[in-house]
Amino acid sequence: MHGTPAAADQTVSRLQRCLLFLLAFAATLPAAQVAVALPGPTGTLFAGAPSTGCVASTLGGACTAAAGLDGAADVEVSADGAHVYVAASGASLSATFEREAGGAFTRSVVPCIGAAGPSGCTAATGLGGVASIALSPDGRRVYAASPTRSAISALTRDATTGALTQGPNACVADAVHSELGSIASEPGCAAVQGVAGPADLAASPDGRHIYVAAGVADAVSLLTRSSIDGSLTQPVGVTRCISTDTDPGPVIVLRDPDCEAAAPLAGASAVTVSPDGAHVYVAAAISRTVVVFARNAITGALSLSSCVSDDLGGDTGGVPAQTECSAAQGLGDPAALAISPDGRHVYVASPNSGSVAAFARDPQSGGLAQLVPGCLTDSSEPATDAQCVAGGRLSGASDLALSSDGNHLYLAATERDAVVVFSRDAVSGQVVPVAGVDGCVGSLLNDAGCRHGEALARPQAIAR
Repeated sequence: MHGTPAAADQTVSRLQRCLLFLLAFAATLPAAQVAVALPGPTGTLFAGAPSTGCVASTLGGACTAAAGLDGAADVEVSADGAHVYVAASGASLSATFEREAGGAFTRSVVPCIGAAGPSGCTAATGLGGVASIALSPDGRRVYAASPTRSAISALTRDATTGALTQGPNACVADAVHSELGSIASEPGCAAVQGVAGPADLAASPDGRHIYVAAGVADAVSLLTRSSIDGSLTQPVGVTRCISTDTDPGPVIVLRDPDCEAAAPLAGASAVTVSPDGAHVYVAAAISRTVVVFARNAITGALSLSSCVSDDLGGDTGGVPAQTECSAAQGLGDPAALAISPDGRHVYVASPNSGSVAAFARDPQSGGLAQLVPGCLTDSSEPATDAQCVAGGRLSGASDLALSSDGNHLYLAATERDAVVVFSRDAVSGQVVPVAGVDGCVGSLLNDAGCRHGEALARPQAIAR
């Protein structure tokens, strides 16, 4: 490390703030696990020490045991860096961990909240098979999506202990239509439209709205946050939800009739909001698209702006899978989105095709233009797209995270049992895999070439 001692101290502090929390679920093992790794000056991931660098839902191995992690599916870090929250689908709850200054995990005083979790967990309404969580920008609320219950729960966060509690008006759930009217699919929750099978959540930077990507409803839905208690409602007088305008198969019968059919959103899988709050991006795995919506900053309402769609592996001469969209490559089954801190570039991960697609973002229209080369694919598979190049260990690309300075991109590669590091050019947006052992950290199940890290079998999600 070069520079004056003061500069070195600032660098260490910055790196600690960029601490990455890597969440893994071992499909062949009974233990769901959470690991921690600290990026070095070049973006290198150094795995945390055993017993402080990982926690697991069962005893055994080098990790500390912690209840409530069965089926760990998502992870988020509070804005103050003090707490880590884990969505655990198997335990039907959200688990909380305190983060020490060096990055080590300790269990929160109130460890978890859920519908029917382990002993010591707080009971809550609407939590069952939690798959995604999002924190409000002010750090006061945590929102949890439960696909099996088609519900989104609002939880209050204690900034000191990190503990989560649930108050009145605590959840919303998809509306079920009958001759008696509309009722919520989950007892105790308020009925809203277009949230059946919520796969992902995103909060607007101003904290006024929550957006839901719903895989069963094939829709993106708008929820308004109360500035008083953080509770969620669906606004009146604006478009509440937008659903797919194409027929992906029999799942279409579950599309909410109250949603506006206006965009190719079959299998909506991920949602994110641009740093300036002007646009919302939704990935749709079945439609093989990323859809761009313009966002009204006052009402939160969305209007279709544009979309990009996979050109079916380059076999159609540039014809996209969805003809109303621009053709793109490397969007075989988009499941995760990441926008650079400066808002200039968007990255998309597709797990089954093992690819990462890169786009330049127009700050005015929000439109996406694919870079050249525009995508990376797993080095073990032949590149079928003309604009794709070999990018190392990408099989099962399930989640993405950018460092706070935008100089590195991190990828959870489920099928490779590893987290992969890419250097990023902030001007062009191009990402290049870091060479050698500095380029990835993985479990012992991984092929040789990565630094060894505990609890990294089949990583599902990543956060900083």
